[in-house]
Amino acid sequence: MCTDFILPLEDATQAKISARTMDYGNCAASPNVTDLVKVPAGMNFESLAPTHKHSLATGHKWVNTYGFVGTWLHPAATTFEKDMDADPTKLTYNDGLNTAGLSAAVLWLAYSEYEEPGEEAECLEIAHIAGYVLGTCATVAQVREKLDKLTVWAPEIWENLLANHLCVHDANGDSLVLEFTRGNKVYYNNTIGVLTNGPTFDMHATQYYYHYKSMTNKDNNRDRYIQLSEDESGVYHIQQGNGFQFEVLSDGTFGLPGDSTSPSRFVRTAVLKEFVPRTYDNRTGVQYALQILGRIAVCEQEVLTLYNPDGKPEEPRTTYNPTLWQVVRDHSDKILYYSTRLNHNLYSVRLNDLNLDKGSAWGILPMENDQWCTDNTASLDKPVK
Repeated sequence: MCTDFILPLEDATQAKISARTMDYGNCAASPNVTDLVKVPAGMNFESLAPTHKHSLATGHKWVNTYGFVGTWLHPAATTFEKDMDADPTKLTYNDGLNTAGLSAAVLWLAYSEYEEPGEEAECLEIAHIAGYVLGTCATVAQVREKLDKLTVWAPEIWENLLANHLCVHDANGDSLVLEFTRGNKVYYNNTIGVLTNGPTFDMHATQYYYHYKSMTNKDNNRDRYIQLSEDESGVYHIQQGNGFQFEVLSDGTFGLPGDSTSPSRFVRTAVLKEFVPRTYDNRTGVQYALQILGRIAVCEQEVLTLYNPDGKPEEPRTTYNPTLWQVVRDHSDKILYYSTRLNHNLYSVRLNDLNLDKGSAWGILPMENDQWCTDNTASLDKPVK
């Protein structure tokens, strides 16, 4: 479970702000954590490809043109040096922002059916798709151009864990969704600017346009205000009138879904983002994105899942799908903001201030932070001048 969106724009010159939640299986027996990974330009990546003998061979190889900061979600027991040989090119990135201002995010889509592998040199394993896009593309147009030359596939052992579709936003404000249906790539020009999980994007878009696009922040020109009055005998009457108007407003969004299912999160996000002012600077845009994130984040034990974090059926069921973390991406100033499920303080990484040049060192940083609140007691206790 995840939700991704980009704020609407008044014109092409203003800040481009997108955001995303990561809702993932989490239980006491197998908790998950996320690290931020700094990946400089010029690193050598390679994917895997299947052979006719059902073994694995080297697939597509590339050198990343753009440095990026990616998120790596893994079991808490995993240590980078032990399990990944201290090599950031081997990680499975599920989100990130690069130096060109392009973001890439993979979200769960159980209906994914990947392509049949072709030539080994053209095989890109789905686990590497976000890292590939972040390292080689600057625009939405380049994403499609480059991926069309490759075959995206998944080993059978990963089918339950890497059933994903791809969401991309760039510094121009353009958005693209890529899904894999019946063994084919299917691209969508994401003018709605939202992506969640199943069903496929076309079905989400149809539901939104048919049933929810007409929702408004006004009251549909209907007087639904309630007035409470007392007659001479001391009996109170509740009737339609002009009293207490501030208490009952916004029936233009009456019926907007509030549950955490994927279709409901899609339409709720699509409707709410239309109520964001169209003009904003970078800081204000980040705050608007946080307001929407607060309406779609999933509580700790709100969604009980059938599968554990390993993608296997679990009995008894003890795994929930809370929002583990959320990010806000400033595509214009190349800043990645983030907070986590037990720490809503907002932290930032400025890509323009990172050394992401070819030959520089990679880095890793846990997203969890013990500095979870700011104490203003002393400030309030100062005498008023």
